[in-house]
Amino acid sequence: DKQKGGSSFGVVKTIKKLSREVHVGHAGTLDPLATGLLILALGEATKLLEYFIGANKEYEVSACFGKESDTYDAEGKITSVDERVYCDSEEIKSVIKEKFIGEIDQMPPKYSALKINGKRACDILRRGGDVELKVRKVMISRFDLREFDWPKVSFRVKCGSGTYIRS
Repeated sequence: DKQKGGSSFGVVKTIKKLSREVHVGHAGTLDPLATGLLILALGEATKLLEYFIGANKEYEVSACFGKESDTYDAEGKITSVDERVYCDSEEIKSVIKEKFIGEIDQMPPKYSALKINGKRACDILRRGGDVELKVRKVMISRFDLREFDWPKVSFRVKCGSGTYIRS
């Protein structure tokens, strides 16, 4: 159960130290703000990780509409606020059904762990560099509205590997 703020690599490092196992790996990076299941394998079991890496994922997520941050998440600096923005729950459900179910094109967030020439995009940006990412196809099989308390809304999303929920 990865906690908020920790990195997937940090969890692996801690498990290596506690277990004294040389070979420890995980089945996919979770953003530092993400909490939840981080699949780990130790020793010979690391050979099985390839069967988990591409597996579908399920997320529960909260959003605050009308605010935008420079990192597309709650950790970034708020760059704009528009309190005039409003959608009712039926409008949100309609947009989800029309644009966010099935195979969609998604632009990954610049502040992500995606590797650019061997370095994480977020690290390049934090050091003052810039990155150019490309749109990619992702699969969203289910996208449900869970709670609606405008401007805060929560969702449950079932998606394929590589999908960025905050994008």
